[in-house]
Amino acid sequence: MTERLCYFVGTAFGQEDQSERFLSQNCWELGWKGQEENKQYIKMKKLYDQMKVGDYLALKATYTKSKDLPFANPKGEKVSTMKIKALGKIREKIDDGHTVLVDWDRNFKEKEWYFSTYQQTIWQVKDQSPVKKALLDFVLDNKNQDYNWFLAQEKWSKYREK
Repeated sequence: MTERLCYFVGTAFGQEDQSERFLSQNCWELGWKGQEENKQYIKMKKLYDQMKVGDYLALKATYTKSKDLPFANPKGEKVSTMKIKALGKIREKIDDGHTVLVDWDRNFKEKEWYFSTYQQTIWQVKDQSPVKKALLDFVLDNKNQDYNWFLAQEKWSKYREK
């Protein structure tokens, strides 16, 4: 079986969300243009360099929520949340260290994923654990997230009713 892979990528340059521009221009950019000595750029460029034509790319935003969750949260704890804004496949990699051209799935519906998220600009996710497999199933195959499974894990036990 072929290992599935998706890059979950941030959309903000500072406080400015670039999602609409990325979607309208069929691209995604790493940012830090003119700041290639920046330590964070250097770290993220290593992941950018691994991207290939045909790889999945998902626009994301991460934050926390304590209300309006699709599962019980009896103690009102803040839950790590990742909004998946768009999904596409890399069509071309521009040789500038920043830009990929993307064929966005125009039928993809924005949705939220809970518990296991990542705030860095690029998160490379492979089918290498049950949690990552579930995330890929959720995004690539449009399967529902099994909240009860996550709540049963020790890592997220603080969200359960005692």
